[in-house]
Amino acid sequence: MARSKGSQKPSQAEIERFVAAAEAPHLSIIKPFISPYCEHYARW
Repeated sequence: MARSKGSQKPSQAEIERFVAAAEAPHLSIIKPFISPYCEHYARW
């Protein structure tokens, strides 16, 4: 059985790419819940 490499700390550039890639889907999910202009607030 071959051993895999131990976990490596990602470089700063890799972290920045990951955060940038994750931001759009994160906002598409979270933003409607935190926006004061969404339908929930419009009904009140």
